[in-house]
Amino acid sequence: MAFGDLNETPVDAGWIHPYQRGQASIQTQNCELTQAFDTQAFLVDVDELDPILDADPDTDMGDIVFNPMRYGRRRESLDDPMEPYWEEDVTREVNGIPVSRFIMNFEYEAPLIDTGFIEYHNLVETDKRQFKELESDDLAVQFNADVWRAKHGLTADPTEHSVRELRVRASFLKEYLEERGMALVLSYLQRRTVEPSDAVAIDESVEVPVSDGTSKREFHPERMPGLGHSCWFYWTCPILPDDIPQSREAQLAEQREHLPFRTQNGHSVTKEGVDDGSAFREIGISRPPAGPEDHDYIHFDPAVLERYRNDPRGGVEEWSEQGLTVDWLDRWIVRLYRSDNEQLVLLVDDLTSIGDTELSHWHQHNVTPVGEVPKEMVQNYVYAEPVDTFAPAQAVLNGMREADSLFESLRSESLFRDIPLDRNAEDLLTPVREDRDEFLQITQDLDNILVERVNQSAIESITGQSAGGTKNAFFDLYEFLADTDRAAELMTPINAVHYFRNEESHDRVQPGWTEALEELDMADNPDILELYRYTLQEVADSLDELESLLQENQTQLE
Repeated sequence: MAFGDLNETPVDAGWIHPYQRGQASIQTQNCELTQAFDTQAFLVDVDELDPILDADPDTDMGDIVFNPMRYGRRRESLDDPMEPYWEEDVTREVNGIPVSRFIMNFEYEAPLIDTGFIEYHNLVETDKRQFKELESDDLAVQFNADVWRAKHGLTADPTEHSVRELRVRASFLKEYLEERGMALVLSYLQRRTVEPSDAVAIDESVEVPVSDGTSKREFHPERMPGLGHSCWFYWTCPILPDDIPQSREAQLAEQREHLPFRTQNGHSVTKEGVDDGSAFREIGISRPPAGPEDHDYIHFDPAVLERYRNDPRGGVEEWSEQGLTVDWLDRWIVRLYRSDNEQLVLLVDDLTSIGDTELSHWHQHNVTPVGEVPKEMVQNYVYAEPVDTFAPAQAVLNGMREADSLFESLRSESLFRDIPLDRNAEDLLTPVREDRDEFLQITQDLDNILVERVNQSAIESITGQSAGGTKNAFFDLYEFLADTDRAAELMTPINAVHYFRNEESHDRVQPGWTEALEELDMADNPDILELYRYTLQEVADSLDELESLLQENQTQLE
């Protein structure tokens, strides 16, 4: 029974195990081998590492475990009751050198990684002691919570062993240690016991070479019947920042420097090259631009938006007919434009707006350009002129607000009840996918915002007749302001939205898809994106006409 050569720093496929505790058994035909593990970690100043490695890894490492008095509670300072502190903030000493915690061990809780490490990297706990970087979703800390839950009786699932371990991604640890000038020291103990004692012969003279740190091996013969022979191995292993090949920041810098994006003019650029200007010099365009020829563009397929649509950390919002913005955690925001063939186009200069952690995602969706550069993009970037169009949903909300404002100035009451702010209409303002069900959901939302919020009583006080519903009240108002035929025309897109709402609600008595398409005079199998934009723009035009009619009939309404 021997321990293998420990000839390198224990960095396993980019991970380090700073916490390991429990035991596992191996049953053979002749005997049972039980292995017990106990690894604790602490931080020490790099300049004070030598006295730590000179210490006895057995006797001098016995009091380095950081255990709080009680999980989640502070205790009062003996010197000043008004200054509470966590017990895990207290340092320990090894061979006269103060060391600080990196792992807190709990008796009835899973071990907790240093809160400074969590805060430094903006980590969030997604499962018991599993932390991901908030911005990128990359896993930085991993703990096998299933074994812990089984050990403490929190689950009925059996477990083959009781070893709990916590792993830390080395690239995150390197940056953290470099920032502080610290080394992470592992105090490792492994005990092996063989029972029965005569099942194996142990050579006590075998040495266990280690390339780094201090080790010690002890042999304990059977002391009591049934306990078997045991061999103890202690290892004090330091991990310095230089022992870890690449930091998290270096990985991101490598992406900035080496991920190439293909432009519309066939050039290859990187974020780093755009940021320092070398990309523009290489492709022969001036900064600041001297004219239209000094602009280039990067194209992406629409699927690039899915990450930001489906995650609460991100957002996608249309702000003009072709313009939209993508944001992520309030860390960055980038402006794109939609071309006629639905590709999304980014100005090369704006590549620097995309966060480093997201570059690989955008790189995957960089596509060969098809079609022309969106006209609004040329208008914005080349000629520095504002865009005066609105996204379809934005145009509807603007139309509601303008008509409502004029109506209230004339009648001292609102036309619509509670028009939502843009930030409360995020689902409506997010551009639709090429998906029928999603389109129907948006039209249902629009029906709830537009038709269901019509102030029926205010309209009835004008027309002098009972409407019998909010949609009918809408028609009555148009008819009062114009005539029956014109009212029917202006209600066409609003009726279509209402029919789509019936389809979405699975109304078997009044299905609405066919009726809605007939109202809009569209083919049976329309392109969903075209249908979405046409429907909402027609509604917006109807509301604009309503505002004009209200202005024309001011005297009659006052």
